[in-house]
Amino acid sequence: MIMMMMVMEQAYSEGVRIFFIDNFMQLDNSEQIENQTRIIELFKRFAMKRDCIVNLVAHPRKTQFMKSRLSIFDIAGSQNIANKSANIITITRTNLLNDNDREEIQKGLAQNMYDLDYCDAMIEVLKTKGNSCKMVGIKYDPETKLYRE
Repeated sequence: MIMMMMVMEQAYSEGVRIFFIDNFMQLDNSEQIENQTRIIELFKRFAMKRDCIVNLVAHPRKTQFMKSRLSIFDIAGSQNIANKSANIITITRTNLLNDNDREEIQKGLAQNMYDLDYCDAMIEVLKTKGNSCKMVGIKYDPETKLYRE
């Protein structure tokens, strides 16, 4: 973990202000619950002290792969990952949604003026500090290989 923080410090000194950490479970004994909490706290302090963003990619528990839509409780590891996070988002491919989830999501997307049939994926904010949660539909552009709102 010390090495990771040194790399982040170096990147920050060179102007990097947004960090993505993936795969969290590969960090120093992160399988141990108490270490997960310690690591999350280190990232939070780093981000707050330097006024930057640390994005932690948290993968779902293996048992949740049968679901078409994830919740905060599906994050693998300690629940402190979700509890201590300022924001949590999921990205879901729309072609993987079951009929019940599809109907519910269409209602949420319609409030934000998106049509689920036009979207290849959707971004859903599950937790955010200070703002309301919502969904955004995105479309994949094969020419640029990018997702666009």
